[in-house]
Amino acid sequence: MECPNCTFQNAPGSPRCVRCQSSLQLAGVAVVPPRAARGAMGRTRQRAARSRRRLGQGIRGYGRSLIRPWMGEVDWRAVRWTVAPGLGHVRVGRRAVGFTLLAVWVGLLVGAASMLGTARSWMLAFASISVHSLSFSLLISPVLQRMAWQRRIVVGMAMYAALIFGLYYPVRVAATHAAHVVLVRGVLDNAVCRDGDALLYTSTWTRPGEFARGDLVVYQIEPRNTGEVVIHEGVGIDRIVGVAGDHVMYTDGLLLVNGVATPDDDLPLHGLRGLPNLDVVVGEGEYLIFPTNLQWLDGHGEALRARTIRDTSRVSAGHVLGRVFARAAPWPRAGRL
Repeated sequence: MECPNCTFQNAPGSPRCVRCQSSLQLAGVAVVPPRAARGAMGRTRQRAARSRRRLGQGIRGYGRSLIRPWMGEVDWRAVRWTVAPGLGHVRVGRRAVGFTLLAVWVGLLVGAASMLGTARSWMLAFASISVHSLSFSLLISPVLQRMAWQRRIVVGMAMYAALIFGLYYPVRVAATHAAHVVLVRGVLDNAVCRDGDALLYTSTWTRPGEFARGDLVVYQIEPRNTGEVVIHEGVGIDRIVGVAGDHVMYTDGLLLVNGVATPDDDLPLHGLRGLPNLDVVVGEGEYLIFPTNLQWLDGHGEALRARTIRDTSRVSAGHVLGRVFARAAPWPRAGRL
C-alpha cells in the first residue's frame, strides 16, 4: 500500500506508514472541494443582470431615436401611394411635382420597353428606379434634412436597394416566367422579322405542352464542325415544318407533309429557296425545323447541302425554347405575330 504522504510502499493492511507514520486509513476521509462564498456569487449575478438590463434599454432607446422622427413628420399614406412615383405627392397636394415625376417615370419605362434586349433598355430601367427613389426621398425630406450626410447616404442606398429587391426584381422574375425576349441578329429580312426586332416567346408559365406545325419558335442550335461545314452554337428562329411521326418530302419546289402540300403560312421564314430534295421521317421527341438562314459558300454541292440540312433540321423537343407570339420592338411594328 503506497503512502499518500511519502510514497513509501507499506505492507497491505498497515494502519500507519512505517516511514512517516502517516495514517493509511483514508476510506472515511471526506474531501470537499472549495466553494465560492454565497455573497460573492450573488453579487456577480446581480451585476450581470444589471448589465443585461442596461444593454436592452440602450438598444431600445437607440431604436426609438431612429423611429421617432419618422412618426410625426412623414405622411405614411402618401408613402404607400408612391408605389407609382408621384401619386403620393398628388395626394398631399403637390400636384405639379407629382404629375411630373409620374410622367418622367412612365416615359423611362416606355423607352426601356421600346429597346428591349439592348443595353439602352437596362440603362433606362435603372433610371426609372432612380426617379422612383427620388419620389420617396422628397416625401421624407423633412427628416433627411436633419440627418448627417453619412446617414442620408445610408438611407438613400437602403431605399434604392429596397425598391430593386422588393418591387422591381419580383416583377422582373414574374415577367421572365411569362415571356422571354430574343433580339434578332444576323438574319435575312423577311415578312415576319428583321435585324433589330425584339421578339417575345413563351416561357415557363406560358409554354405549350406540345408545338404544332407552322409554329414560329425560338430553338437552340447545336454547334457542328464536320470539316466541310461549320455551324456555331446559338439560337435560331423559324417555323416548325413537321412533328413526331410526320413524313416530310421536298421535291421540285413542293413541300409535302404526310402527302399534303404545306400552306404558305406554315412554310419556313425564308421560303424554300436553296433547299435540296429531302425525304425525312420525324422521330419521337423531335421537331423538323429547316435552318433556312444558313449562309452557303460557293462550292457546296447538292449532296453536302442535303446532308447538312437533314442533320441540323432534327431539333429535339428540349432544344425548342418557346413559341414566338409578339414583336415588342421597334414600336412602329410592335404587335402580335
